[in-house]
Amino acid sequence: MWNKILLSLSLLCCVFGCSSKQQDPPETQDTKNSLVLPDDTPDKPAKDIDSVKYKWLRNGIQMEVYSTEELNIYNDVPHNLMVCLYQLSDNEVLNNIVNVAVGGDEDSREKLLSCEQFDKTIVNASRFFITPKQHNVLMYDREKDVKSILLVAGYDNSNISHILVQRDIPVLFREVGVIFKEEQYSSTYLKMRIFLGKHSIQDLRHGERFEDVENMMDVEPRAGDKMIEDIYMHSAPVVMDVIQH
Repeated sequence: MWNKILLSLSLLCCVFGCSSKQQDPPETQDTKNSLVLPDDTPDKPAKDIDSVKYKWLRNGIQMEVYSTEELNIYNDVPHNLMVCLYQLSDNEVLNNIVNVAVGGDEDSREKLLSCEQFDKTIVNASRFFITPKQHNVLMYDREKDVKSILLVAGYDNSNISHILVQRDIPVLFREVGVIFKEEQYSSTYLKMRIFLGKHSIQDLRHGERFEDVENMMDVEPRAGDKMIEDIYMHSAPVVMDVIQH
C-alpha cells in the first residue's frame, strides 16, 4: 500500500514540476524612459585647438547674401547664378584642384563647378540659386566632421580666382577660472556676408556695406583674392571670447 502511495506522489511531482525551480522572466531594457540626446548636443570643450570636435550643428552655416541687379551679366543681360556649397573635412584635395584650375586647367574648373561629392573629403555638396537684386539669409546644417567650406559661383567667363570663397569653421576660445585658469576650445557657428556681382563673388569680412560694394568696379579682384593658392593652408580662426568666473 505504501508503495502505491509513494508511486502516486512521484507521478504528481513529474506532472506538475514540484521539484523544478521556476525561472525568472528575461530582463528587458527599458527604452521608453531612456534618454536620447540630439545630434547637436554640445561636447565637453577641448583643452587645445587640435582636439576640437566638429559635430553636426543645426543652421551651423549662415550666409547673408546680396546680389547686384547686373548679376552674372552676359551680352548686357543679367542672369540667375548657381552657387555650390562644399562642406569639407579636409582641404588638401580641393586645394590641389584649385591650384590646377588657377593655372588654366578647364577640367579642374568643371570639376569644381560640378557640385558633386567626387572625393571622400567632401562631406556634403549642395547647390543654391541666386537671382539679380536678391537679399536674404541662407542657413545650412553643418555636417559632422566639417572643418571648412568652399563656395564656388557659376560665372561663365570669370577668372577662377573671382568665383571662389573659402572659410574655416570658427573655433570658440574661452578662458575660465579665477586663480587656476583653464583654456577651452569648441567649434561654433560660421556666419558670412556674401556679395555676388557682375562677374565675381566677394566675402565681406570687414563690415563693408553691400551698397558700397555694389557701387565699386566689379572687375578687379580684391586684395585677398590674390591669395587663392594659399586659402586652404590657414588654420581655423579663433573667436576670442574670454569669460571670467
